[in-house]
Amino acid sequence: MKIWSKRTWAAVVWLITIAFPVCALDVRYGPFFTVKGVSVKQGKLELPLARKKYANVRILDEETYRWVLSCAPQSCVWQNAAGATQIESLRAAQMRPGMWIAQVAVDERWVLTFLVFENPDGFGFVVPQEVEVKDRSWQTRTEQQIAAEIRRLKEEEKNEM
Repeated sequence: MKIWSKRTWAAVVWLITIAFPVCALDVRYGPFFTVKGVSVKQGKLELPLARKKYANVRILDEETYRWVLSCAPQSCVWQNAAGATQIESLRAAQMRPGMWIAQVAVDERWVLTFLVFENPDGFGFVVPQEVEVKDRSWQTRTEQQIAAEIRRLKEEEKNEM
């Protein structure tokens, strides 16, 4: 009888482990932003996807990947972040005029995809829904950098005509 109950208990524990993957954790990158919903499944890091298909948050280097992989849920904070941004790519959306897609590298560790909408007053920005910006001045500087690059590209395009 004891063997049966131990086997049953082991099977229940195994099923719970399979049915309920490790809880998602929030990864804070210095004072700048938090990536919400990062998980580890079968030893691999899984970053959240927008609408289950768009990778608006990516990791660029192995050191950051390994750090996030080893994070404890209560203390997943990268302390020494500089927050330097660089535009990796910027392109106009194919199906929607006045919309731009900007991929911004942060400290050459993360890439965040911003959506930019041109409007009569300038530009409107959409931060990836998986990212919670903690430092509004950092966000403003990043948006200004993206807007300046869009203006530069539009000016180049106008001069080519």
